[in-house]
Amino acid sequence: MTRTELTRAWLAHVDAHQRSGLSQRAYCAAHDLSFKSLGYWRGKRRRMEATAESLRLVPVRLIEEPETVGIAGSGVRLNSGRVAIDLALQFDATTLQRVLCVLEGRC
Repeated sequence: MTRTELTRAWLAHVDAHQRSGLSQRAYCAAHDLSFKSLGYWRGKRRRMEATAESLRLVPVRLIEEPETVGIAGSGVRLNSGRVAIDLALQFDATTLQRVLCVLEGRC
């Protein structure tokens, strides 16, 4: 039996147990299954469902990014490795000082 087949078989037992109304022990006895294994697969099913819920798709709307004014070939790029800052020729020095202060952890 492949891993996929094994998974399908155990998850089918988990579903059948839930529908049966029997205790886990009674279901295992009736189907000649390991009590511990059914418990493991019940937990695995819960984890799979939690993962599936956290990975659900959400709608995204794309918008066109506006062009940066004044940078095309006439400005300066500061690159610290993690962050790049593009400056136009007429940049605001006060704003740049505040940004650098935050990035350097001085503020």
